[in-house]
Amino acid sequence: YSATERGKVALRESLVEYIGSVDLDRKKYQISVLLLCHLSKEDAIEKLTRKIEKLEKITCYLGCTLDNMQNKVPYTGLSMVTHELAFVKAEIIAVKELLEGIHQDEHWNHFITGDFVLSSS
Repeated sequence: YSATERGKVALRESLVEYIGSVDLDRKKYQISVLLLCHLSKEDAIEKLTRKIEKLEKITCYLGCTLDNMQNKVPYTGLSMVTHELAFVKAEIIAVKELLEGIHQDEHWNHFITGDFVLSSS
């Protein structure tokens, strides 16, 4: 397939938004992983590394929140924070595994032709 320059810009913007998002949206994450090779390998590594950093900050915040909530709120409130913390930790694991695969990938041309890598910006 081919895409116009405007289409490439729109794809890149959506892909960068999806891959960098810390909203735990499974569908957006899956789409971003599927289309990841439309970014340069270096750009993908940078965006995913930044995502991990953001997620780790959220983990620290949620951990502190959980500690501060002990004996102050009903167990239902604690359960909500614990639930969110588990999802954030799972996302970190998934992104780290993805990054490991990217670092080992010598081809970086999945699903695309060589002329369809989106330029960094």
